[in-house]
Amino acid sequence: MAPTGPHWPPLADTAGPGPVISPRLDQQNAGVHKVIVRDGEMYGYRRADTEVTDMSRIYLDQFGPAASFVYLGEVDEAGHVYGGVSAEYLVAVSRIDAHLGTLLHAISTRAAREDEDWLVGITTDHGHLDEGGHGVREDVVRGSFFAAARSGRGDQAWPDEGLSLPASMRPEKITPYLA
Repeated sequence: MAPTGPHWPPLADTAGPGPVISPRLDQQNAGVHKVIVRDGEMYGYRRADTEVTDMSRIYLDQFGPAASFVYLGEVDEAGHVYGGVSAEYLVAVSRIDAHLGTLLHAISTRAAREDEDWLVGITTDHGHLDEGGHGVREDVVRGSFFAAARSGRGDQAWPDEGLSLPASMRPEKITPYLA
C-alpha cells in the first residue's frame, strides 16, 4: 500500500492542498513577509538545506521576524533511502545539527543585540524505520519529538505554566507555545 498524506512541494504552493506557509504576495511586496523556497527534491536536500540555512541566518540576523518556519530535509531523505540506523542517516543528522547550530547562533546573537526574547521549537514530521522506506502505521513512523530552546532576556523568568509542555504532542497543543 502506498503511503498517503501531505508531501513537501505543496508546502508553499498555492496550487496545492495547502499552502501551509502562505506566500502572502501583498505582504511580500510590502516587505513584511518573506518566503524562501529551495527545491530539495530537484537539487538534493544537502544543497538545498545549506542554501536555506545561509539565507535564513541572514534574514534572522537582519530582520528578526516575529515567526519563522525553516524546513531542512536531508535527514528525512536519508531516513527514507537508507534507514534510521544507517551511517548515511548519522552523517545527515550531523550536517543538520551544524545547520541548527548556525541558526541558533544567529538567533542568540540577534536576541542579545536587540534585547529580544526568542523561543525556538524543533520537530520532525515523522519517525523512520530502521531499514528505510516510508512506513505507514508503525508507531516509530507515527512518532516524533519536540525540542524547545530559548534565547535572550535570560534575566526574565517565564511563568511556571509556560514551562510545561502538554502530554499530547498534537499540533494544536504545541502551537500556543510558539505564538
